[in-house]
Amino acid sequence: MNPKSKTISLLLALTVAVGGEAAAQTKYTLKKTQLATVANKQLCGLIKNKWTPVKKSGKKYVLDSKNKSRCKTLLAPTSLKKSGIASIPSASQMLKARASVTKSDVLGVPPLLTEIPTLGAKNVFWSAGFIDALAATSSPTQEQCQEFFHGAQDGQSSGMLGCFSVQGVGYSFQSILEGTASACLMKGLPTKANLSGGAVTIVEGSLPNNDITQIFSTPSGSGDRLVKIQLNQPGGGGGGGGGNQNAFIKIHADKKLQSKGLQYSYSLWFCQDGETTPNGYEETTVSLAGEFKAKNVRAQGGSEFQNEISAFLTKAGASVTFDLTKARTAKSSAELAGANFRALVTVSPDNTISTKVKESFNGFGRSNYGIASFSGSGLADFRVRSAAIKDAFFNQTRQAGLEYRTPIYVSAPGMSLVDELANVDLATDPFYTEDTSVTPDFSDKSCSADPDVTLSMDFSNPLLIQVFMTCANERLNNMDFCRSAEMFQVQSKCNPL
Repeated sequence: MNPKSKTISLLLALTVAVGGEAAAQTKYTLKKTQLATVANKQLCGLIKNKWTPVKKSGKKYVLDSKNKSRCKTLLAPTSLKKSGIASIPSASQMLKARASVTKSDVLGVPPLLTEIPTLGAKNVFWSAGFIDALAATSSPTQEQCQEFFHGAQDGQSSGMLGCFSVQGVGYSFQSILEGTASACLMKGLPTKANLSGGAVTIVEGSLPNNDITQIFSTPSGSGDRLVKIQLNQPGGGGGGGGGNQNAFIKIHADKKLQSKGLQYSYSLWFCQDGETTPNGYEETTVSLAGEFKAKNVRAQGGSEFQNEISAFLTKAGASVTFDLTKARTAKSSAELAGANFRALVTVSPDNTISTKVKESFNGFGRSNYGIASFSGSGLADFRVRSAAIKDAFFNQTRQAGLEYRTPIYVSAPGMSLVDELANVDLATDPFYTEDTSVTPDFSDKSCSADPDVTLSMDFSNPLLIQVFMTCANERLNNMDFCRSAEMFQVQSKCNPL
C-alpha cells in the first residue's frame, strides 16, 4: 500500500472513531423529575420514555455503559397509566420479607402476629402460669415484678417489654391498614365480571373507551376525571363509616402529572348521605421513577386519624409490587377522647422493622423505640422473630432484648439488636418531643361535586361480598393485646398507680 493510501485509510479510521465517540457522547438535558438514583448512587435518566443508565457530563448527561442493568428495578413510567388504582399493591404487602436475607435466629416457629390476640399475651410473653401466679398473690416479690416487666436473665419471660415490642408493630399497622381499606375496595371494583354481574352499575355518564377496567386510568390532556360511587353497604368499609355513603375519586390528568414529575395520582374522599363535609380522604401519588406516597385522613365522632406511607414500587412479572430492596415507611397519628397515639414504622431491606411509638391514655404517657426481625410473605404469615425495645413509662426507662424459643418469647439480653437501641434517645429525638397533631383539610373536597361518571356498588351481590371479604383479610384487629384488664390489674401490683 502506497503512503497516500495509508494516509487515507488512517483518516477514515480516525473519522469513524471520532464519529463513534461523538455518537456515544450525545448529551441530554434532563429535569430533576427525569432522573432517578439507584444502587451505589448511580443515575438513571428518562430518555424516550425509558429508564436508561446515565452519568453527569458538565450540566448535562451522557449514556453510561457501566452496569447497564441497573435501571431494570425502576417502575416503567407508564406502568399505572391504564389501570391505575387496580395495579397498586395492598399496603399489607409492605410487611413482606426478602427471603434471601431471613436469618435463623430463633428456636421453633414464632406465632403469627394475627394469632397473638387469640392465644392471649400472657401465654406468649410470659412462662406458663406466671401471670396467674402473680395475679393470685397479694405481695409479689421483687424478682416476680422484675420478670413481669422483663426477665433480667437469659431465658426468663420477655414480659411486658417483649409484649410492647411486638404490639408496637401490630398496632401501628392496624391503624395504617384501616386507613387503606377503601383503596382495597376500589381495587376490586373495576372488573368486567362486576359490571356484567350487576355488582357495579353505571348510574350516569359513560366509561372511558366504554371499558370498566379503565375507569381509574389516567385521563389524557388537562382535564381530571371525577368518579362518584354510591356505596350502599351494610356497615364498615372505606371512609370510617357504614350505611349509605358516596365516594368521590378524582383521577388526575396527564398534563398535570407531567408538570409534577408523576406518572399517577388520585384523590379519594367520602361523604355520608345528607352530610356536606367529607369524613375522610386519601391522596396518593406515584412518581415517574415509582416513588409511592399515600396519605389517609379520617375525622368522625370526635376522633381524628392520619396515616402516611412512603415506599417505592417496582415490576415483578406482570404485577406491580413494593420494591423490597428499599425502605418502606409509615407514619400514623390519632387523636381521640382522653388519648392520642403516634407511630413511625420503617421496614428495612434486611428484614427488620424499627418502630417509634408515643402514646397517652387515661392520663399516662408511654414512649418506646423498638427494632424487630421478621419473616413472612405478607400479612397472612407475618411473624416477629426477635426484637429489642427501649421503653419509658411511669418515669422509668427500661430496655430489653428478646427472641422466640418455643413456646414463648424469652429474654435475650445479649442479642445483637439491643446494641441498635443506642441510636435513638427517647428524651431528645424529635419524634418524641413533638406533640401529636392531625390536621384534616377538606377545603378542596366537596360532597356536592358534579361527577363525570356515577357508579353504584351493590354490596349484597356475591361478587362484591367476595371483594369485601378479601379486603377484610387485609386488615389487623385487636392489636392492643398488651392492654387487657388482666394485665393492668397485675401491673398495678408491681407499679402502684
